[in-house]
Amino acid sequence: MAQRKKLPGYLTGNWQHITHAQAWASAWRIAQALINLALSVDRPVAVLSENDLQHALLSLGCMVGGCLMQRYHRRICCSARTLKSCACAANYPARPGIRSRCRALQHGICAAVGNAIKVVSAAGHVEGRISEDFKLATGTFVSAAPPRAKIIAAGAPCAQDAVITGISGHGVGALVFPTAAACALHGDVLAQHFQQLVNKLAPAATSSGNCVAELHVMQEPPLIDKCEVTDKGAVHQSAVLMHRRQLVDALHQDAVHPIFKPHIT
Repeated sequence: MAQRKKLPGYLTGNWQHITHAQAWASAWRIAQALINLALSVDRPVAVLSENDLQHALLSLGCMVGGCLMQRYHRRICCSARTLKSCACAANYPARPGIRSRCRALQHGICAAVGNAIKVVSAAGHVEGRISEDFKLATGTFVSAAPPRAKIIAAGAPCAQDAVITGISGHGVGALVFPTAAACALHGDVLAQHFQQLVNKLAPAATSSGNCVAELHVMQEPPLIDKCEVTDKGAVHQSAVLMHRRQLVDALHQDAVHPIFKPHIT
């Protein structure tokens, strides 16, 4: 593994290398340190980090030691002023077991770029990544990626991203995050655009599993502090579904406004 050393002013210096043997040895040391701290799947490691060599070594150490690692992107760290707010973003209680900086690598703990690693103890079970694919109440399988992609493509330039809903429900729904251009449009124009969108998508559907039966346009952007934005800037599907359960339920109960449903003539 290798990375360029970061210098002030967005400049880069020489390459820093870690051989396979060095990475393996570091991973074992880190794993032992995490085990000594009684960290595990139920007591995860929370990392405030960008992608770098130290993050990679810590990831390897967690895998060797059987510890769960929850990563926070630097944008979350910058917007969350305290460890408590970072912890709440992932539903962790703010009970740090240890705080370590980059220089502590020789002790088996490696830290994030310029800040610190926070090892947070979680009292309860930590849920893993929720799959984006699911089944309706009828048993019909829903693959979330295709309708999401169709909404973004057919909804341009007004649809920035979409979250597909309907787990154990009777139909597929969508929460659509509008673009900045869409937000600048008059309400009636925007409503017409999304009504035409669902009308356009419906004829191409082959089953209830890929037909968007109801669509809601979000009134607020995805929240970074709630981990609703991925490292690459996309909407984190499972985080949105988890933090906006009431809105999802309201969508499928026709209890939120506006809701757009296909009108096929």
